[in-house]
Amino acid sequence: MNQRSYPVPQMEPPLSPRETLPTMYDLPSEDPEELGLPDEFHDLQPQLLSATLRLSSYARDQMFTGTDLNLYTDAVPVGNGSAIRNMPPRKWEIYERILRVPYYIVFSRYTNRVRFFQLTGGRYQEQALDPTQPRIWIPELGVRLGLWQGGFEGVTRHWLRWYDDSETWIPTDGERAMQAEAQLRQVALNLLQQGMTVEQVAQVTGLSVEHFH
Repeated sequence: MNQRSYPVPQMEPPLSPRETLPTMYDLPSEDPEELGLPDEFHDLQPQLLSATLRLSSYARDQMFTGTDLNLYTDAVPVGNGSAIRNMPPRKWEIYERILRVPYYIVFSRYTNRVRFFQLTGGRYQEQALDPTQPRIWIPELGVRLGLWQGGFEGVTRHWLRWYDDSETWIPTDGERAMQAEAQLRQVALNLLQQGMTVEQVAQVTGLSVEHFH
């Protein structure tokens, strides 16, 4: 199957998102024998979203995040109630009409553009976003999604990332550990400046004496 080139040029009147956004069949192939293998971003972006998702109403063992989920269908309903077999629906149609996923978010790693669609009246309607600082509120989850520039797993670029009500980017477990260590180092430094010995500070903070040398 030939892949369509994206982004699709707009026309007058403008084409609908269903005609301009890629389908599941336009996505890069996972088959090493085919062209179009996904790059590193294809794997790292969902990792960052999973690593920073914190829901106050749910424990970690009550949540599931996934990527590259396969959806299998055998028939597609049409207007008169019959079905056409072996004609798989487009990704857009699966999310909008079959699964009825309330939010559909598209992020281009090439242009760093974020597009946000919300299911309204059974159809996806695009919601306005600030193009320079897109912010998406997901009330059912109690978190927000934004565009963050920084480094993750050795790659520095723009990423989709969760943030909380205080406009703070939610840290990964590794970032939390680094923040805790930095705070402990600052406490140790303050105690040393107050006149405590290295041995005393080590006992208070739990740091080893060798840590101060």
